Amino acid sequence: MDKSDEQQNNLTTSNITVSSTILENFLTFLELVPAKRFRKGLRTLFLTYIRSEMSKGFEDYFEEFIIDLKVFFELLDTIEEEYQSD
Repeated sequence: MDKSDEQQNNLTTSNITVSSTILENFLTFLELVPAKRFRKGLRTLFLTYIRSEMSKGFEDYFEEFIIDLKVFFELLDTIEEEYQSD
């Protein structure tokens, strides 16, 4: 695939262009990884980390990270609702 073909297959919004390679990899991820299982595992992992780090205190980036993670979990919820039944 030459560069002009690849550019035609990109998804573009007002601020972001997503390459066809990223889209293909994302679709593969959706096919192979059940969103519900991934969300549950990631939340469990994150909560385990939080419990272990609470006594030490958190880095400055942590508050922004929580917001980013919330948005990511919302994406996983949407994927589960729209694309996967299990």
